[in-house]
Amino acid sequence: MMKEEVLSLANPKYNRKTSEERKQEIQAISEKALQQIEKYTKSVEDVLEYADFMSRFHSYSANNLALIQQQFEGAEAVASFKDWKDKGYSVQNGEKGIQILSYAPVTLFKDANGEMKQLLQATQQEKKMIKDGQIPTRKIANFKVGHVFDISQTNAPIEDLPKIFPNKQFNFQIEEGRNTEHLRKGIEAVSKELKIDIRDMRLSELGVTELGVSKGAFVQGKDGKEIVMNSRNTETQALATSIHELAHAKLHIKGGEYDNMERATKEFQAELTSYIVCKHFGMDTSEKAIPYIATWTQNGEKIEDKQKALEGVHKTAKEFIEIMDTVISEEKEKEMQVANEQEVKPQFNDRQLHYMSNILIADEASLRKNINIDPWSENFYENLSNGTVERTQAVEKHLNQDEINQVMQEVNVYRNEIDAKEELTSTNLYDLVRGKDIPKFKELKDQIKDWQEDSKDINPIPGIEEQIFRDKLEYDRIDTTYYKDDNDRKALTKLQTRIELNSIKVQESELANATNGEYSKIADQEIKQEEVKCELTGKAIPDDNIYFKTHDGKSLSEEVKMLMYTDEEWTKSTRNGNYQSFNFYSIHLSNSEMTSMEPEPRIDNKNVYYFYDGQSKPVKLGTVSDIVSNAQNQESIDHFSLDKEFIRDLAFSKNEPKEDFNEKMQKHNVLKNPKLKDFQQVNERLGLGKDHNLLDIKNEAGRKAQMALRMGMQR
Repeated sequence: MMKEEVLSLANPKYNRKTSEERKQEIQAISEKALQQIEKYTKSVEDVLEYADFMSRFHSYSANNLALIQQQFEGAEAVASFKDWKDKGYSVQNGEKGIQILSYAPVTLFKDANGEMKQLLQATQQEKKMIKDGQIPTRKIANFKVGHVFDISQTNAPIEDLPKIFPNKQFNFQIEEGRNTEHLRKGIEAVSKELKIDIRDMRLSELGVTELGVSKGAFVQGKDGKEIVMNSRNTETQALATSIHELAHAKLHIKGGEYDNMERATKEFQAELTSYIVCKHFGMDTSEKAIPYIATWTQNGEKIEDKQKALEGVHKTAKEFIEIMDTVISEEKEKEMQVANEQEVKPQFNDRQLHYMSNILIADEASLRKNINIDPWSENFYENLSNGTVERTQAVEKHLNQDEINQVMQEVNVYRNEIDAKEELTSTNLYDLVRGKDIPKFKELKDQIKDWQEDSKDINPIPGIEEQIFRDKLEYDRIDTTYYKDDNDRKALTKLQTRIELNSIKVQESELANATNGEYSKIADQEIKQEEVKCELTGKAIPDDNIYFKTHDGKSLSEEVKMLMYTDEEWTKSTRNGNYQSFNFYSIHLSNSEMTSMEPEPRIDNKNVYYFYDGQSKPVKLGTVSDIVSNAQNQESIDHFSLDKEFIRDLAFSKNEPKEDFNEKMQKHNVLKNPKLKDFQQVNERLGLGKDHNLLDIKNEAGRKAQMALRMGMQR
């Protein structure tokens, strides 16, 4: 049996094709891609989305635009460090600012000696005279160096960008059974075959240390050749771009067969090769490849000597696939050999381990209770033991007698070790309940810990009970300390909160249905509970911070709560179920340490809000980030008051569909993502003329529609 056939049987998800099958596959993929390229167009909706997005950024002068492109080629949406922060994003560590010239006029005045000076050089007396109008001043034009950053240099999520945003990053999906590590090793083999290194742009040996928004570049000159990759690429974007640049290196080497072809044709060849190779290995890059090729070639019309160009693509794609297939096949074979060598039948199945875990918890509690050094109420240990017994009985129903006997045989070994000890003091008890003092006890707990961490259907309940037990031990240790500082008091608050939350989880679990399927649902809930985000801003509430919970389950950061409620209003709201809480992230079920795992913020910066009451022109309030920033600075927006009632209603209504939001916020005269017709409906409701106060809005809508039409015709 051939090597290819062995791999096919061992792993049906990875079926290496014959040379003829590869040829047919490449032909079919490229034909389908060409059809999509010819039909590709940008919808009016996509164009308007892009226009709306770009309207939120400052317009720079022609000189500054040239400066920006010179330093960061392809920069599209740029803003200052502070502006990005106000929009809810932050600049990534290590990013270098793009220099621009900022207008900063200087105020001059003439002192008593007739000498011209800057205002900042004035004495206190001179400043008073200037203020009183006794000394005239004049302004002169002046510029200083400022810094801006492109959106690709921030942590703005890909999904927040418009669909047709130029040069944005992609997270391509890979078919089940494939993995990025295999693709990476295959790509390394191709680069080795072509004798060209692939480097991060920061490590470029030819001086290409900044690519702007370009994903990669094939660089060749008198000092050599290399492929440089943009440090900001996502993992899958880097894979697709590496193949694109390798295709350039193969097809467009100086003096080669395709070197004299036009740039559009070269980009067509490189991107189509990358698309075909990625598609073969289960990664679909069409969302990026089709628009990219369509834009460069004007929907396939600007491909020089199309047949020759396609022959180069097919030949290169076939060569790359064969090299990568060989490497990936070898990797698969190695992995299967290792898996076969390491395959060992587990000592206990999941239900046995769950059964054993419950017994250990009950024994820990009983041990502490019986030697009478219990620092808490007897009820806690009785309840813990009783609850554990219920779970043990529920799992026991799913075990046969042989499985139960096997568990009890192991458990009795450690019980005998405990009985053999002549004296159990409070000191060695502290180690005993953690399994350090009884070898078999520790061995069994380690095995349970490995099961909890590795099993796909994790049962968190035993681990949560152990966490409660350890937290109460630690709480008592700190609480009985005579001198307590702020850190001790904070730790007590954190422990108490975690004990309460974990106790609720245990109580709410369906003990009678203790199956792995049920536990996987609880595990999913555990993951969701890790992230606490402010309802208004969408930002994660930092570790160790106080936050506020409303009666309907919404969380508010301390800063936002102050924008929404006076102290008196909040006190009254607690009668309806609002309360103050304390935040921490990630309870590790098998580890008593409390750690911080702050998630990336999910901030609402796609929706834009307007104020319109029919009395004057519509006022743009901006995004949620804009509104929050202005409210914190106690600034109004064109006389629109950002009062607490408005902020409160915005927080609790902003996630509503547009029509429902507009109806609920009618008392504030605020609209969500309004179009011309939305403003016109307000006029009709108020009995005003249809286009009253809306001439500017109407003209802008017409301009965008014309732009969309032109772009559609160009496509």
